[in-house]
Amino acid sequence: MSERSPRARLVARLSADAGLSAAAAGVAAAVGIVRAGITSRVLGLEGFGLFALAMSTHLLLAKLLSVRVWEWATNELARARADGDEARLRGVVVVGRGITLALHGLTLALVWLGADAIATVARAPALPEALRLASLQSLVLFLDDPATAVLRSEGRHRQLAGLGLLGALVRTMAAGLCAIVAPTVEGFVVGQVVAQVVVSGAFHLASFRALRARGPGVAADVAAVLRDRSRHLRTLLSLSAMDTLKAALVEADPLIVTALTGSQAAAGAYRAAFAVVNGLLSLLTPAYLVVQAELAHAVARADVATARALAGRFSLATAGLVLAVALPLGLLAPWLMPLLFGPSFAPSVAPTQAMLLGLLLPVTGWANPLAVSLGRPGAYLRVVLAMACVKLLAMVGLVPTFGAVGAGLAFSLANLTAFAGGFLLAPSLLRTLEARAAGPTTERSA
Repeated sequence: MSERSPRARLVARLSADAGLSAAAAGVAAAVGIVRAGITSRVLGLEGFGLFALAMSTHLLLAKLLSVRVWEWATNELARARADGDEARLRGVVVVGRGITLALHGLTLALVWLGADAIATVARAPALPEALRLASLQSLVLFLDDPATAVLRSEGRHRQLAGLGLLGALVRTMAAGLCAIVAPTVEGFVVGQVVAQVVVSGAFHLASFRALRARGPGVAADVAAVLRDRSRHLRTLLSLSAMDTLKAALVEADPLIVTALTGSQAAAGAYRAAFAVVNGLLSLLTPAYLVVQAELAHAVARADVATARALAGRFSLATAGLVLAVALPLGLLAPWLMPLLFGPSFAPSVAPTQAMLLGLLLPVTGWANPLAVSLGRPGAYLRVVLAMACVKLLAMVGLVPTFGAVGAGLAFSLANLTAFAGGFLLAPSLLRTLEARAAGPTTERSA
């Protein structure tokens, strides 16, 4: 029997990594749903809505100021590895950590200064204290983006899966402890802040051990990265706009639902549905991240065949998994949601069912990292812009009348827009990669 080709071995290894990572993510998602169940049962519908509002508002502000350093760093680390440039490897991490430290520091300051104003806009007078406590996560969150980029670019996908599972367990243990010793909204927020310190520390330590690059020194490492600063700046600005829009699509939902309905209970019902549907989407995240890192390496080598194989396998596997989970969830939601979150969360059943079509989003999601790796982040940015416009219009049009169900429908409409956009964009991106493999003069500009 002849040996398999290097490409076949690569796809087989990545399939194994993605499968193991998906299994770990499945366990982590189940643990996360248990955590949400503990929190909702202790705090009730109103209290859970306030807790979700505080945590998601902090994440919203952090993402509004984010420049997706993890994606930029993953691609630049792949380029540095392909070029054998050890100084750039370390320099990318140092520069990335500096950027995230500055942005999370700004997030912390904005939250502490503007919490009262945010509470007024959201019509949630109890929000400021919980929001200020939630913002303390920024003290360690700046470590996460550079750390995860290192682990992805070094092919440590299984280690990342293990760390993700560890994070879910630590956060759930914190919620369980808070249910006993501090059963208040503020207590649960503090518990999640402490858990974040542990999780971020674990990621940072793992990345420090994974990156064994040696360079002439920190200053020279940074200088190696800044030599191409104009290209880095264009990429980071495009990724920043993309992250801002994506944050508005997800983390702003509790704020919008509360503001449009005047009800924290509606935000709580929607957030419970989102916890379940997002938990299912998280099953696909590890496979996406495996593909994202390997697409960066394939583009750095101008390897068209590998890029096509990765994209095709990911789309087929993702579509199969979506079909396997969407129908059972739709049928079981009337029994599952009250079981997980308590009888008072029966209003979350219809929003859950309304969000199921949104599970199609990841099927063409590989178009995003391919566009970034090709130096065309603006191409997928247009897809995200269309997604944001659809989501905002649907929220404004549906939530005042249908409440949490309207928010669920808006979620599905926005994700279907991105699914279609990725499908339409993919041929253009693959032609760009083919042109790059043929020669730089035939490449299309972004």
